[in-house]
Amino acid sequence: MRTRALALLVLLGAALLTPTAPDPPLHVRTAKRTTRSPATSPGDPLPAAFSNDIAELSLTSIPAGAPTNGTLVLLKVTGAASPLSAFVGDAIDDDNDPGTPTTLALLDLNNLYDAATGESLDLKGDGSEEMSARVLGSPAGFVTAHARLVPADTALNEVVTPAPCRGAAVTACDGRLGDADADGGVTLADADAVRDLVVGLRPVLACMVCGDATWDFKADMKDALAIGQAAAGLRLLP
Repeated sequence: MRTRALALLVLLGAALLTPTAPDPPLHVRTAKRTTRSPATSPGDPLPAAFSNDIAELSLTSIPAGAPTNGTLVLLKVTGAASPLSAFVGDAIDDDNDPGTPTTLALLDLNNLYDAATGESLDLKGDGSEEMSARVLGSPAGFVTAHARLVPADTALNEVVTPAPCRGAAVTACDGRLGDADADGGVTLADADAVRDLVVGLRPVLACMVCGDATWDFKADMKDALAIGQAAAGLRLLP
């Protein structure tokens, strides 16, 4: 009997140590090269060097004035295969006083790759390219979102500041993810606001970037569903 019990324990231990595959399976796509071809056809074997600048993001905190040092920033750019990441305050001091916290994060735009070709994404910075940043692990415990436009490339690898998002006078650029009506909370009213925008009953959201809960640079019914589920406690954002 004791021998059988030991055998069962051995089998149980082996089962616990058996690796399992993720479900659904993970798909990984790697970049093909870090240079951009001057030719019109992708995959030209004669690549040419290119340069994108380093984007400096000054991130707001909620509540205002709360420290943001060490929070993780994810930055997504239109057309890029994957987001960039950086920590707020990582080797950055914006006031020459190391004793005070900073709200700055630096992200190297040279590390972006085209979602279609897998080659380096050579940004134009002509006002047509949008970027959206999400701050994870903020002091208040939720995600803040920041929308900007890709800055013009100086080809000097300079630190540049992205431009405000389109329609900044009407739609807010920053705020809490999911708070589409910009009232400070994520409720079913936010899901209704996104739904009304999609069906044409509302011309604009108070915080357009906050309504993009699925982070795909557009507001649709998927965002309304995600926000509604978050408000009901069925899921977390993002």
